[in-house]
Amino acid sequence: MKKGCLISIGSLILVVIAGIVTIWSLATQYEKQPKQPGEAELWAAEAFILAYESSESSGNTPEAVTFADQFSRSLRVSRQYMFTEGKAGSTSFTKGRFLTYCFLRDDSVAVLVHIPELRRYTDDAKLTLEEYAWGLATSYVSSKHPKVKKIALGIKGVLNYASIITGVVDDKEPLKGIEVRHSTTSTKPLWPFFLTPEEQSESGPRE
Repeated sequence: MKKGCLISIGSLILVVIAGIVTIWSLATQYEKQPKQPGEAELWAAEAFILAYESSESSGNTPEAVTFADQFSRSLRVSRQYMFTEGKAGSTSFTKGRFLTYCFLRDDSVAVLVHIPELRRYTDDAKLTLEEYAWGLATSYVSSKHPKVKKIALGIKGVLNYASIITGVVDDKEPLKGIEVRHSTTSTKPLWPFFLTPEEQSESGPRE
């Protein structure tokens, strides 16, 4: 291997390490701040993805874990024939896994998913992936949890969100169920979907 390549790889490793240290420092400060209803639960879901070890899916209930597991597996398999970005063998801290966290309640579901090598995707590929993931979530909700009427989907790279979408279940035409494609500068649209039963009761019914 040429000296220039070794220097480039070494520099990249240093940047990654510095980034991780900064993230954990900011995370520690953030964790100490007061949280709004649903925000702490969302933070815990994001922490699952950031602290990846071996599990590909997680959730707030056994049913939610099952949801997350099926969703992540389906999305991972679809990537093999739908996309060329993020090919197997590329550098990925999740080893190519589509880490997924599901927060399932009687009336709603929130799905967070990390996409390996998302930065390599073109804008068109990201949009296709986003809509396919929405369709997968809608399909699973319709077949397994028919009482669920609202969906939130957050798609993440290593650090940041690439998209945050909220809407309703439309099992006939899933994409028509998309109500808002939110700015990714704030996770606030996701908080209501992560309310615990106690927080939901205190905040009253959602619009």
